Amino acid sequence: ISTGEKSMAVFLVERDAYLLRADSRMEIAQSSTGLKVLRVATGKMLSVFGHGEKRIELPTATIGIRGTAAYVEAGQEMSYICTCYGLAEIQATADLDAREVVESRHHDAPRFIYGKGAKKLITVAPVFNHTDAELIMLEDLVGRMPPFYNPWEMSKYYGE
Repeated sequence: ISTGEKSMAVFLVERDAYLLRADSRMEIAQSSTGLKVLRVATGKMLSVFGHGEKRIELPTATIGIRGTAAYVEAGQEMSYICTCYGLAEIQATADLDAREVVESRHHDAPRFIYGKGAKKLITVAPVFNHTDAELIMLEDLVGRMPPFYNPWEMSKYYGE
């Protein structure tokens, strides 16, 4: 799936929903063990996942996820992941010993993952380029609501 310069795509695959931003390219495959694998070669993707294990492959990292929402940006020298909520196991491709397990309730643990040559391969990062309103929209497409959602605080996400 590819998007052009001034486009984006929102789509569903089973119980997972995706928002692929402009100038992005990804592939959805299934491993020999039946695990769903998302290869994000370039660009930016926000996704919400139903139950079950999945794997996101970026140029600088492999990320195992379970019932999670995640925003990723794929770069050749540095990638980014925000585990918006849920559990993720991040592994740098430059060194298989560089790994971190992240459990997030609400954007608690975004990370940069660097390629070869970096002193530290996984570092703390800020939250950027995705919103709670987008997560609510994606979860709604598959009949769910994110765990942080409170209907009494709607103006917080959509304005008054």
